[in-house]
Amino acid sequence: MDFKGVGKNKQTTCLLFVVLWTLKRERAPSTDEQQEKKSISINIDARRAEKIDRQHWALKTENKRRTAKSLEIFQTFEDLEEFNENKEDIDIDLQNDYLLNEGTLILSDYIYLNTQWLLSEAA
Repeated sequence: MDFKGVGKNKQTTCLLFVVLWTLKRERAPSTDEQQEKKSISINIDARRAEKIDRQHWALKTENKRRTAKSLEIFQTFEDLEEFNENKEDIDIDLQNDYLLNEGTLILSDYIYLNTQWLLSEAA
């Protein structure tokens, strides 16, 4: 794989790989299993257990993010849901939002890298 000229600079390229690596690591443990499922259980207890597992994963992931940002963590999934329902919508300045612009650059670099890699594999 040739990475010459990828990204706007070395920092963007490094950030891209860190983000992709983190996203791959942070996936739900059962994500692959869920994607490969061909059927669902009709056993209501099994389905409730799966729902609780997904809620625990979402709570753990959100609390990890909030801990890293020194924010108060949620004790239960219901607290998390209540917070999300009560938070106010924030208008995003599409032109001046640094995170949005940086995310756009990262996504475009990813698409460029993936396209180049697929083309080199096809050749």
